[in-house]
Amino acid sequence: MISNLKYLLIFLAVLLYWEVPPYSLDEPHVFDSLYYIVGTTTKEVTVPSSVSLVGRKIVFYKTYPDSVSITLESTDPNKFVLNVYDNMNVPISTKETYYVAIEKGSDGYGSDPVAVALRPEGWNEVALTLKKDTGSSPKTLSLSIKRENDTPDSDITVSWLEDLSTSPDIYALFGDGSGSFSTDKSKWTRVNEDPNFQIDFSNKKFKHLKQVRAGYFEVYYKGLYSGTDTSYLASADAVGKVNLTIEASPSNVKLNLISLPLIPEDSSISSVFGSQFEGAEGTGFQDGDYAYYLEPGEATPQSFYSSSGWSGTLTNINPDRGYVAIVQKNHPQRIITLVGNVATASREGIAIKRTNSNGLNLLGSAYPNSVSLSPDKTGLSSTNPQGGTGFQNADYLYTFGSDSTPQSYYNGTTWSGTLSKLSLTKGYVYIKQNDGTVYWTYSKPY
Repeated sequence: MISNLKYLLIFLAVLLYWEVPPYSLDEPHVFDSLYYIVGTTTKEVTVPSSVSLVGRKIVFYKTYPDSVSITLESTDPNKFVLNVYDNMNVPISTKETYYVAIEKGSDGYGSDPVAVALRPEGWNEVALTLKKDTGSSPKTLSLSIKRENDTPDSDITVSWLEDLSTSPDIYALFGDGSGSFSTDKSKWTRVNEDPNFQIDFSNKKFKHLKQVRAGYFEVYYKGLYSGTDTSYLASADAVGKVNLTIEASPSNVKLNLISLPLIPEDSSISSVFGSQFEGAEGTGFQDGDYAYYLEPGEATPQSFYSSSGWSGTLTNINPDRGYVAIVQKNHPQRIITLVGNVATASREGIAIKRTNSNGLNLLGSAYPNSVSLSPDKTGLSSTNPQGGTGFQNADYLYTFGSDSTPQSYYNGTTWSGTLSKLSLTKGYVYIKQNDGTVYWTYSKPY
């Protein structure tokens, strides 16, 4: 129940609204007035008991991060009353839609925004639910990433959406290709003064020089508002670039199993791979390098690289899946650069099938980390795989290394064999022994 005091405040707001209608809502305010957001806050059932509502910031806004805010108090963190007129920089109008939310804290907990339209009654009531990886943060930047060009030694360009009054703090995490992404703030380096980074504040972007098909095997980027405490790096969204080596042979056609460790903003093959395949051109699948995807019971989409780009039925490259990349004999080995967002949530609903005696599936991890198979952190054991005594009667996985074929089968309890993890940029063949479809879900490892 809302306290009597809160009802009294609402009543006063209504009276004031009736008394001074020319000034109360339809103009940017130049004096203090009253219009209340009355709310309740709860925690989602999955939120640990150690995560508290006390001290969380409630924000009211039209265009974030300009907002009116209050802090939940220890006396009653499940209720709040916020006067929308408490920030002179937030214009108030009956013609606009506003939003109320729990701002995302440095621990990553916040709430989804609730839309409100201001009413003649002088108040709105909202209910907010605290969840992981939700809510907006005025401390962190929303980033997008691209290759400036597809030629070797081109630059990586990262842009931000927010309008800022001062240049942001840019952070990078550098890796060796093993899957180095981490939310540990000690792993991140502020790079504003690094000569390999060029910040273009007026155009809301920065460049990391000479990183396309060159430079570090993996780099991840985050941005904070200037002077923000580095504790916010843990919850800030990240983008990244990862270099992928596609092997070749002077004497044989070379088969590569690959996957995406990032979430592309544009999943089209012309964007994900682009024109990084010079020297691989052909007029068809007989002489051009090509890529394809396999799924039991489905057609086999495939596309080859020609002088005019990618041609064929494979139009998109998606995370969670493996792909076969074929390099023709005597074509060059190459490094290509993949870019995208670092996944922020569990990956769900990836189908693994067997139909018409075909149980060959192609899988990959969408996370920029290596994920352990033994002990199993991949979630594959939870898909009810068939256990057995070996590869002839159990579900199993394998991939291709430079000079080996690591593989493991499910023995009824765990995965047994030489394949111990799902690695960065690797694709995997999963052989399902039983007919039917199961759905794979796996949690982020960071």
